[in-house]
Amino acid sequence: MPDSNDLPAILLITASSLTTRSLNRLIGEQFSIVHAESAEQAWQVLQSEAIIKVVICELEMAINEMALLERVRRAEDKVVASLPVLLLVGESDTEERMDLAFSVGATDFIHMPFSSIELMARVRLHSKLFSLHQKETSFELDSQNSPVDILNSLMQEKYFSNRLEQELSFSARHKSFVSVCLIKLDGADELEEKYSKDILKAVLRAVAKIIEKMIRREDSYAYFGDETFALLYPVTNGIGANTATKRLVEEIHNTLLNHQQQSIKVSLSAGLYSTLPTEELSTERVLSIIEQRLKKAEKKGGGQIVSSKSELEQNKVSIEQALNMINFNRTESLVKQIPGLLDGIMPLLEFIHTNDEMQFNRILDKFDDEPG
Repeated sequence: MPDSNDLPAILLITASSLTTRSLNRLIGEQFSIVHAESAEQAWQVLQSEAIIKVVICELEMAINEMALLERVRRAEDKVVASLPVLLLVGESDTEERMDLAFSVGATDFIHMPFSSIELMARVRLHSKLFSLHQKETSFELDSQNSPVDILNSLMQEKYFSNRLEQELSFSARHKSFVSVCLIKLDGADELEEKYSKDILKAVLRAVAKIIEKMIRREDSYAYFGDETFALLYPVTNGIGANTATKRLVEEIHNTLLNHQQQSIKVSLSAGLYSTLPTEELSTERVLSIIEQRLKKAEKKGGGQIVSSKSELEQNKVSIEQALNMINFNRTESLVKQIPGLLDGIMPLLEFIHTNDEMQFNRILDKFDDEPG
């Protein structure tokens, strides 16, 4: 058994002794668990422990007690501010509370009672990706700037394309999802005709401020011109990206922009693409896909989000069909089926874990091995 000092450190924040014992039993052999019973104690640990890789915290404690999650995201120490924060969600936690946590900067949610497989997989993934991101991007911190002036669309698009290219490469190497979204202000011509070009620009600036307020620290956004913004959600699958984009579209739709005692209400159309990319997937291909989906959303009348979700529901592939497609090297359309396929094999993985934990750990280790 490896020395606990050599293991990745997890900060667990809970007042429940049952939760503490459960996590120690399930992941204690592969992670060093630092326990904090309160938000204040957790904050002290984060100030003194430079080895924390993942924070696991009860939802209520993260957003209520000292607003710990918000405090982490606003930390001056950029390493602390970028830590993955996984929130434990109980039956009494509402969707509204989860939405609030996501808007403040939650990385992921783990529902209780949690599956041992789900817990191990998510903690290992986020711990590994956090370490890799720290290594790969730390040298760029001094040179990275937020997007330049909102109306300088050429510079914005170049900035975003570079970020997208980096994330596609990272996700392809480490087998993680990435999601990209294109959103456009509906009825821009009518707004300009009714008010003025300056008012249209003011509306765009207001939309930009709302986007900046609602996206996570690790997300990126840019202005492409023509009343269109692009958003990048790293290490985020279709479910998370759909949730984030829906919240953003609804927030802007419900926001009244005041002008000369008049309230201007606007809406957005959105095209969304989530993928587990290969090395061959280009930024041009991704941007082409979300442009097509944005056009479909606009044709629906505005205020709509078009993604691959409906396509997945209409074209579900069984485990047997997927194996046949792999055998015959017909996997191009299989990548977007991965979320459904994972749901299908979860019972089998649970069975293996329950009856042969050593073999199950061998399976996980294969995915952790770096290519030589």
